[in-house]
Amino acid sequence: MPIIKESLKMLWNTVEIRILVLVSLCLQFGLVFLSPLRKRTGQKLLILVIWFFYLFADYVAILALGNLLRRQSCHHGGVGLMAFWASFLLLHLGGPDTITSYSIEDNELWWRHFLGLAVQVVIAFMVFLELVAIPRLRVAAFFVFIAGLVKYSERTWALRSSRMGQLLKSYDVQNQEQLPSNTVAPGNIYETDQITEAYEFYKIFKPFVVDHRLSENHYEHSITYFRNCDHLKAFKVVEIELSFLYDVLHTKAVLFNGLRGCIWRFLSLGMIASSFRLFLKSEKRGYAKADIIISYILFGSALFMELISLLLIITSDWIVVALKEKKHCFIKNLAVNIAKVMSCFFPKGKTRWSNSMGQYSLLSFSLRDKETIFRWILDAVKVKELWDKFIYVRSVRVPCELKELLFKELKTKTGVAHPWSELKELRDLKLEKVFEQEAVDSVIINRMLNFDEMILLWHIATDLCFHTHGAMNENPETGRGRNDNNSHSDREISLIMSNYMMYLVVMQSSVMPDGIEAKRKCQNIYNEAKNIFRAVEKGLTKELAREELIQEVHSRSQSAEMDSVSLSLLRVACQLTGELNELTENKRWRILSRVWAEMLCYAANNGKTYYHSKQLSQGGELLTHVMLLMVHMGIPQKTPSGWDRFSESLSLYN
Repeated sequence: MPIIKESLKMLWNTVEIRILVLVSLCLQFGLVFLSPLRKRTGQKLLILVIWFFYLFADYVAILALGNLLRRQSCHHGGVGLMAFWASFLLLHLGGPDTITSYSIEDNELWWRHFLGLAVQVVIAFMVFLELVAIPRLRVAAFFVFIAGLVKYSERTWALRSSRMGQLLKSYDVQNQEQLPSNTVAPGNIYETDQITEAYEFYKIFKPFVVDHRLSENHYEHSITYFRNCDHLKAFKVVEIELSFLYDVLHTKAVLFNGLRGCIWRFLSLGMIASSFRLFLKSEKRGYAKADIIISYILFGSALFMELISLLLIITSDWIVVALKEKKHCFIKNLAVNIAKVMSCFFPKGKTRWSNSMGQYSLLSFSLRDKETIFRWILDAVKVKELWDKFIYVRSVRVPCELKELLFKELKTKTGVAHPWSELKELRDLKLEKVFEQEAVDSVIINRMLNFDEMILLWHIATDLCFHTHGAMNENPETGRGRNDNNSHSDREISLIMSNYMMYLVVMQSSVMPDGIEAKRKCQNIYNEAKNIFRAVEKGLTKELAREELIQEVHSRSQSAEMDSVSLSLLRVACQLTGELNELTENKRWRILSRVWAEMLCYAANNGKTYYHSKQLSQGGELLTHVMLLMVHMGIPQKTPSGWDRFSESLSLYN
């Protein structure tokens, strides 16, 4: 007895192609509406959905084309009106303008897409031949076929143009234009001046995508510009600049980034509209009603998506730049009017990245992590880290006070360094200057460590200081509850930066210098802290649990004959917490905030540019914005061969 009845097989053979075409259409709609959100959200679930749509959109379209060819060549006849759908499937394979690649690695596979283009165009053309005997339907299908062929070719060419090797060839650093000397007042509501200024910076500094180093002359205008603006304008310009880079890497902007894109989209829209008109006048008797309805749906969807593509081009930053570069006043005013219309939809400014920071507290995770069968299964199938990323990692908005602190520290550094050699020295991590300026002298605070050990040490100390001095909604500067959600004290900023750096170590180790080694040490300390929390009394609040941790670490370090590495680091962190608690409230958190600002800048400046570029497709990272801001202010990145591990530092355990 067959498992699947013959009647069900016949039903599936009848509706298979229709279902595949409609599913392909639904996936295209998902990409059209969701892919523009990718660069401005860090929500893992949404990114996972976009990945699913991107991956299956091609598979479903290719499968539908193959089934159309198989149905046409089978002994029981052709495919009828379904042959008309092959041209629409080419449109689907071309994809929307807002996503050509899901990750940077996809750009390197452009040859695979080129071969796919050749094969699928041949298949679509063979299916299209069935319509040769139908005059109106033949011409209508031909228009859509040409539009689909060009759209698929656009995607392949965009992938080729966005691969790292091709970008390196296209960068003629010696012939870069000089930056405009004019500046605008910060907070320009229409953003047109900031967009054009950011584009000029993008043209000069885009070689950093492929680790191409610039000469001293390329930094002159940039340093002057950023020293003379405030933190809001500086971060906004960098945000727009990285948005341009995202568009080049993951969209068709490299091909259609201005008036040329508008013209082609008008032509594409015209071809589909002409095809639709011919289809309306063609004879449809003899075709299944369901096939006619699906054909109308495909036409309406194609016209709608072309209109959406045209609208996105008109309202993009690229069109503002293209119009502003024209000499005619009318065209320049058109750019300003477009920006005015956009300000109605985005009164607080158009967001171009997630503006969020991941948060991961090592001690909080150690406290609430329980050994269960479910977690054992997750660990066995190697998805425990992915689960923890969804469950235990949260995000917070980047406070304006944090941006102000980082920008202030960078301006202070670059303001006292005039020769180029002094600016390059600012790449190094020098916490001792913070301690000198704050008049702090301590054996533990001044002890030099490897960078990964410093992150762990200061993260634990910041966590212990924070939770042993009241709840988070209390303002330590006033001692009263804080109701203003838009205001953050040094205390909160310190904790946010501490948890963010630990998030990068645990969840984004590839973007950090020595990230793999730091992640390994973090795991050891996590295991040690979890064992200690198990030993202390259960049911304690997080504040009391941390006080018990300090006492237990002190007790174990006194009784142990030979300390483990993780216990030693925990002991030093507890000692550092005690020394910090001896300082006044304001001074303690001012020091911690400056320490974390220094370490965040060091991590940004010493990470790999390649991984910074990868993060743009997942909402972006504050670390990437700080990295580019440092470059603009004259603190260039170290070359990979120049990375060091603090060879002159003292060992923690000496």
